[in-house]
Amino acid sequence: MANSKIILTADDFGVDDSIDNGIIQLVKYRIIHSVEVLANNGEKGAESIRRTEKLLDQAQGVNPELELGVHLTITSGKPVSTANLSEILFDGHFISAKSTKSSANPTAIYTELKAQIEILKSNDRIWSRVTHLTNHHDALWFYPDYTEVYVRVAQEYGLPIRNPRVLPAWSALLYYKYFGPRSASQEDLEKSQKAYDLRKLGHFEARELEYRSTHYLDSSHYSLWRTIIDANPYKTDEFIAHRQQKLREVFRNIRKTHDELGVPQIVEVLLHVREGGVNKSAVKLPKHKRNQAFDKFDLEHYNGISTAYFDGRSVEYHALLWENTDGRLSGLYTDNQIEKGRWDECVAQKLSTI
Repeated sequence: MANSKIILTADDFGVDDSIDNGIIQLVKYRIIHSVEVLANNGEKGAESIRRTEKLLDQAQGVNPELELGVHLTITSGKPVSTANLSEILFDGHFISAKSTKSSANPTAIYTELKAQIEILKSNDRIWSRVTHLTNHHDALWFYPDYTEVYVRVAQEYGLPIRNPRVLPAWSALLYYKYFGPRSASQEDLEKSQKAYDLRKLGHFEARELEYRSTHYLDSSHYSLWRTIIDANPYKTDEFIAHRQQKLREVFRNIRKTHDELGVPQIVEVLLHVREGGVNKSAVKLPKHKRNQAFDKFDLEHYNGISTAYFDGRSVEYHALLWENTDGRLSGLYTDNQIEKGRWDECVAQKLSTI
């Protein structure tokens, strides 16, 4: 029987130096082999392009396996299209994930998503590495109309997408409870909750939905809740050791699922990293700069990326670096009979109608 495969993915490239530098270092060490690029930084995405070219320069000759994903967003930065997205904008910026609404016109969402993809497609060197789509904050799964557009765009470009099925299940539940659209209207809260509940059962409200993806997404190493709560700068070594243990558990659990099902799995493992120390890196925006788009800890130049868990990103970064020393990371692959996976190995997935 073939081995199961793992795709180690880093999100949120292209908007912050410390995040980009951390990802670049892990790419150079061939720890990470999938990077998700936010394409809407700078005028017509020019800054996203510049930063991604830097990534490819650094990866050249040392990480030929590197794949890029377009990290589609409707909850960070500014739109790159001229579509009328006024329902989910404040002062020209996308409103935050916790407040985003279901009322945007699906056609406008479609236009915006395609425009973000086309920014990376306009650069042949970058586009040659693009193999899949993901979405920031999971927001395109919040509301069925947006999800239909997301899947439609993926099908038109012939690209797989990140699987909405997240393990461990409690991690996904906590994410939606605390970082989903909790400040939206009651109607939108109920709509998002219903969509989430149906997905857990393998259903989609509007129609049968087909797409290509991994078997599931493992978020054990990321664990946003623990990243924020446990990132104690006075217990850095302890927290790094905990993250290392989580990575080992990820590999063991993938192997366990393989053995139980008797079917090789391809699994994406979600990582959020940042180069830097664990030194209380959260920076509060001045009150006069906070609004429906910019939350208290957002980057000043780009909303939707919170410094509140920058220390946690640093912990993940150092845990991965330390795990890579003395061949330990390679040992996780061989000991668990797991190989590095690729997005073109994704399988057909389906959400059925109710």
